[in-house]
Amino acid sequence: IGIEWAGSSYMTFTSNSLAMTVNAWNCVAYSLVRGTRANLYVGNLTTALAEQGMRPVSGGTDTHLALLDLQPLGITGTEAEARSDAAGITLNKNAIPYDPQPPMVASGIRVGTPSVTTQGMGTEDMAVVGELIGRALREPETAAQVAAEVGRLVAAHPAYDRT
Repeated sequence: IGIEWAGSSYMTFTSNSLAMTVNAWNCVAYSLVRGTRANLYVGNLTTALAEQGMRPVSGGTDTHLALLDLQPLGITGTEAEARSDAAGITLNKNAIPYDPQPPMVASGIRVGTPSVTTQGMGTEDMAVVGELIGRALREPETAAQVAAEVGRLVAAHPAYDRT
């Protein structure tokens, strides 16, 4: 079975292969995600992070994920990962196009909105999340204060009923 890719190159899979199954499920997942609130809110989060001094790579996103360049803040993706973790925020370091840092250090971060969207957060909350991430990255000495605010925000939007 073959799949034509971009009209010129050709990618071949063997029949009944695991790769075909994974690709099929990825197609289903992306089609379900397209146009969801998670996609709409990532734009709000990206704008909020840009206001905090981070540069959206490629000017924005069409999916539920965004890639941001941290070079304007003068920190690496590895530092951002550690600082945000100390503040109770999960994000991932990620290489950016033409990254001057090695991949295990990276100059960017990748953020997504499916989790916070599932928790019921909205447009206004994305501005708060962006501000919290910005403070955690720029002012690591405020990690405990940011973590307390993250805790309050998450408590206001529980992922599931805890009773």
